Formats: sequence, C-alpha cells, structure tokens
Amino acid sequence: MGVSIMKKFLIALAAVLTLTASLLVGCDGGGGAPASLENTTWEVTEASQDGMDVIALMKSMGSDATMTVEFKDGKMSMNVMGETQELGSYTYENGKLKTDGDDGADVKVTSNTITMEVDGMKLVMKKK
Repeated sequence: MGVSIMKKFLIALAAVLTLTASLLVGCDGGGGAPASLENTTWEVTEASQDGMDVIALMKSMGSDATMTVEFKDGKMSMNVMGETQELGSYTYENGKLKTDGDDGADVKVTSNTITMEVDGMKLVMKKK
C-alpha cells in the first residue's frame, strides 16, 4: 500500500511541476489584475489532480508541502520541498500570463491570486 501512495504522490507532484511549467496560457485576469508579476513570489495554497489534494497527500507523508513560484528577470522558477526548478520564460501583459509552453490552460490572475486549471489539474497561488 505504501508503494501505491508514493506512486500517487510522485505522479501528482510531477503533474504539479509539469502543469506549472507548461500551462500558463494568456487569460484575462479580470478585475484587479496586477500591473506586473516581475519580482513577485506566490505560494501554492491548493494543488489537486482529478480531485486528489496533493498538498494534503504530501503532508500526510510527512513532507514539507511548501511550494512557491517566483517571477524574476522574465523567468519563472518553482521551489518544492526546498528544491528549485527553473520553469522557463514568461510574459505578462494586460492581465494575461503566457509561458513558453502554451497548452490551453485556464489562468486567472488577480492582485493576490493566480488560479490555473487544465486536464483535471488545479493550482491556486496566493501572493506572498
């Protein structure tokens, strides 16, 4: 049973990283979208894959469930459990966020929240 949980965890974590790296298609952030994302850090407060709560799963396994995304120098990086991974370049104009890997995700940006959804995966990030 432990292997099954670990396998689910690794699949979910890989999905989180893959989603973040490739999903950010331009979507109008609507009211209150910030003028810039540059030099900001966002904490992932919700991460789910097909209804499975990835953060709760990480915590149940005794892992540090802290995940952050940083926008700096036109690039994004994600820190998961103390490990930083470069995610590639991004652009943000007129409330629309885009990255190198545009895969049709729904992205909503407000002044303090970024919400991304694609293929059963959902991430919610709050500005730190």
